[in-house]
Amino acid sequence: KAGENVFSFLNDTQSGTDSISIDSVWLEPAAPEPSVPEFTSATSATEGVQNGNIEFTFSYLLSAGYPAPTYTITAAVSTGEYDFDGDTGYLYFQPVNAGTFTFTCVASNEYGAATNTLTVTVTGGNSPFEQWLADHDASGHTPDQVAPNGHTYWDNYIADIDPGDMFLTIKLDPASGTLTIPAASPNRIYTLIWTTDLSTDKDKWKEVSLGSGNPDAKIPIPDTTAKSFFARVRVELPSESKDRSLLERKGRSLLTQVRQADWGQAAEIP
Repeated sequence: KAGENVFSFLNDTQSGTDSISIDSVWLEPAAPEPSVPEFTSATSATEGVQNGNIEFTFSYLLSAGYPAPTYTITAAVSTGEYDFDGDTGYLYFQPVNAGTFTFTCVASNEYGAATNTLTVTVTGGNSPFEQWLADHDASGHTPDQVAPNGHTYWDNYIADIDPGDMFLTIKLDPASGTLTIPAASPNRIYTLIWTTDLSTDKDKWKEVSLGSGNPDAKIPIPDTTAKSFFARVRVELPSESKDRSLLERKGRSLLTQVRQADWGQAAEIP
């Protein structure tokens, strides 16, 4: 404890010792000796499932290396399937296909470099759409089949709405000048598209990015001075979703549900 430890110091010019009581002592650790980065092994391995999340941190394998190294990685997979942090050596991999994949990581500082080769074994698994069906007790349905709520299973997947629930709508509160999206999902991205003029001039429609969905968020109505306000909401998969290419192949890159609000009245616009 501070104030209770007694330290003895030897005087260089005379014999004997002097003792003093001190309240506290700060000991600064010595800086590590500069060294070349070194991994505990030149190879490593992990495993996962198709369309699953695989994480691996190369810095955990480092046994030497001062100053702290930076990391680079090369891999024979699409850059859209993984993210990598060059400061920590953290790898996030979401494989589209089953198989064996190799990532080569190099840790380097001003004194040298070390290499570790990671082998990732990926077994088959559900696609994101198939997993979504399973999570909603709807396995076996095809994208174009109509769900109990009257919309296709694919549209429900894009909107992340349970196939038995009411589909995507906008609720307006003219008194507070806000709107909400009750079925908004935090796993989807939303855009508000609005206008005060329903003429055929498409340029009159304006867009407001809303980011990830929040069913409780009160979104300010962009224009509360006009007699009428018309809005629609666009919902999309996150940009990193592996189903975006499938969306393009099916000819739909997003899902739009249009609603009209004339200060208290709401109706679908064809």
